[in-house]
This record gives sequence, structure tokens and C-alpha cells, in this order.
Amino acid sequence: MESSKTYTVLIADDFPLVRLGIKAYLMSQPEFKIVGEASNGVEALELIDTLSPDIAVVDIVMPFLDGISVAEHLKQNDYNTKVLLVTAVEEFVDLSLAFYSGADGILLKNVSQSSFIDSIHSILNGKKVYCKAIFELLFNPNRFVDKNYNTLKFTKLQQKIISRRLRGYLFPEIAEELNLTVPQVAQELSNILEIFDETEYVIHSLVT
Repeated sequence: MESSKTYTVLIADDFPLVRLGIKAYLMSQPEFKIVGEASNGVEALELIDTLSPDIAVVDIVMPFLDGISVAEHLKQNDYNTKVLLVTAVEEFVDLSLAFYSGADGILLKNVSQSSFIDSIHSILNGKKVYCKAIFELLFNPNRFVDKNYNTLKFTKLQQKIISRRLRGYLFPEIAEELNLTVPQVAQELSNILEIFDETEYVIHSLVT
């Protein structure tokens, strides 16, 4: 993706080698400038206050203050900095809390370099990016997750249904709001989960 604009990035992770890897990913693209690094959530907030980066890539599991709390603080206080939460230990993380933190994206750390860069671009362009694990958790927590990232395009109707389901709407509530029957909602969700079985997707945006 060619761009004349430079985007400033802060990286927050308690493992130096992970910060180095994320930094290497981003520095391979000329539009990104790394302006700060933090080893915990408290440092991250202090640096964001000082540097006002365009986007912060924040590990969920960090000492003193976790990434979810960082995202919640930034969103509740109307910071302009976008927040991408990342994690390598999804089984020890409440991904529903991560989703409702207001973060602009949530990815697993085994995402490919190209998908990671594409996700950053999408977030900077005002979209939301979620790994499939978010949807697996909220639709069916016991489903097996395959790790092979691609971009998925839903129909607008499916996006609207997913958006409402992730916000806790029940099937009858979704049906009433979208002028559908409950069986139609159930069928659309069934179709979505069948697609999920084929691969691991990064969801770039949802129609609200």
C-alpha cells in the first residue's frame, strides 16, 4: 500500500523480543514511524499521553496494567490514538472483555506479516479488525480454531447480524430490528459458522 502520510506507532509488550519483531514488521513499511516502546500498561499510557501516536499496538497480558485496561482508558477518555490489542495466549485471556474494551482491533500474535500490516492499515482507515477467535468465543466457545488468516467479506445483512450478536442481542431482538424472522436469523448465523470452518479469518469491518 503506497502512502505519502507517515503514521506514528507505539508498541507495548513486556517481552523485548516481541517488541523487536513487531517493530521489524512495521519498519518494513515506509509509512510507519515507531515513536515509543513500553514494557507494561502504565508505561504505555504515559507514553501515549506524551507522544499521541496514531496507533498503539498493545499486548493484552502485561504487568501493572493489562492491555484491555489500557484500551478502556483510552476509549473512555476520547484519545485519538487507535488501539490494536494482540495476544499469544488466547486460552488465558477473556476475549469478550477485549472486544468490549473499545479496542479498534484484536489479533493473535501468530498472524502473518501481511495480514498484520493490512490490519494496521484497516484500523487507521477507520475500520475494526478482529481475529476469528473473537467470533468463535462469542458464538460457540468450544469450537476448534485453525490458524490460517485470510480476509473475509460478509454480506451486509450478515455483518449487521454479527454486529448485533456481538453486542449481546438475542435472536428475537435481531429479527425484530432487521425485519427478519427468527429462523432467518438462525440460518444466516449457521451460514456464517459454516464459512468459519474453512479457515481463520480477519474481519475488517462490520455494518452497524
